[in-house]
Amino acid sequence: GCLLFVCLLVWREKERKREKEREREREKETRAMSGVADYEADLDEIFAEIKAKKAESKDANAIKNLLDEAEDSVQQMQIVIHKITNKAEKDAVLKKIKQYEKQIEDEKHALLVGSTKPRKRLNKEQTQQQSLDRLKAAQRQLVETEEIGQETLVNLAKQREVINKTKKNLKETNEDLRESNTVLNRLGKWWRS
Repeated sequence: GCLLFVCLLVWREKERKREKEREREREKETRAMSGVADYEADLDEIFAEIKAKKAESKDANAIKNLLDEAEDSVQQMQIVIHKITNKAEKDAVLKKIKQYEKQIEDEKHALLVGSTKPRKRLNKEQTQQQSLDRLKAAQRQLVETEEIGQETLVNLAKQREVINKTKKNLKETNEDLRESNTVLNRLGKWWRS
């Protein structure tokens, strides 16, 4: 009876630790969803500002800068989404990200189409500058993609560590159960004799 009580106490302590770990994971996911909401609010403000600038026929560079900001926010959302474990929530955020990406591409296309109807022909230097700007933008996007890839690798390494700790805890629990079983068998033999 006493050994059974000790085994029960050990089991309850391990369950309490597991529940604390689950609570920490829920808190991380809540913070991730909060971060997504913040980025969504930023993106809504950016697109409202783009709309206002387009209505006022403002400088195309200002709109391009806003689109760059929007792309940065979308990339940050893509980073935060890796912390979300609930599949339904993750899918909903992915859908929103795709909508924002499409909206950004549509705005860029509209900006490009608007700039390809010039009132005067572009000279060679302006054309080269635009090509250079596009190359720089492509290079920035490549660097950002590489950074996201690095962050993904770090996240995968952390997840591997969690899995290894879980395996270790499971192994320890199995060892405790074997030891408890052995002690109970000895007590049973002692009790019967």
